[in-house]
Amino acid sequence: MSRKDIKDPRDLKGKKVAGSSPGGSATILAYQALRHFGLDPGKDVQVLPMGGSGAGRLAVLEQGVVDASLLSVPENIIALHKGYNELIFLGDVVSFPQNGFGTSVARIQQQPEEVYKMVRATLRGLLFVTDESTREQTRDIMMKQWRVSDAKLAGEMLGYLKRGLAKDAVINSEAVQYFLDLTRETSNVTQPITAGQVVDFSFLDRARKELRGTK
Repeated sequence: MSRKDIKDPRDLKGKKVAGSSPGGSATILAYQALRHFGLDPGKDVQVLPMGGSGAGRLAVLEQGVVDASLLSVPENIIALHKGYNELIFLGDVVSFPQNGFGTSVARIQQQPEEVYKMVRATLRGLLFVTDESTREQTRDIMMKQWRVSDAKLAGEMLGYLKRGLAKDAVINSEAVQYFLDLTRETSNVTQPITAGQVVDFSFLDRARKELRGTK
């Protein structure tokens, strides 16, 4: 989200953007998005560490400390209602697997059915959230879990969340590799690690086939 007079991402040249902590997801995403538009973070655009709070990043935008800010729901919606611009929807320009389902190799080998059932249940939840026929039910669950009293706001939040979710839980190996490389750099790990070493989609593939067969 940006100041009202900034309407193109490339207009951020020479400006300041609020990220999260150094190495935090909002900062990483800011770097990715800026590079997508041909801007060099740190040189063309200053990405300032502003902590992990979306409310805090909205506040510094309103105070004029920064020209744009990485915001998640509901702060991005609040900013939009106040007249700020949605300059970039990050899901349109970057691929960043923020959440995943993990366990140990030993667990996979010793309890494969348990692992499968957990993956299947997670996929069922994702399909429920993204199914337009269950939109109202999903919105009501969000309102209860996140303590949102405004049904209209909750509906807008759901719309943004659905835009950012990986359809059918599918992510590409390049996105996983990018995340692994970033983690190695911030953890000072020199040994190369490939996506194939840490990702196993066989449980997800099985669950997708089974759930499609039950429709």
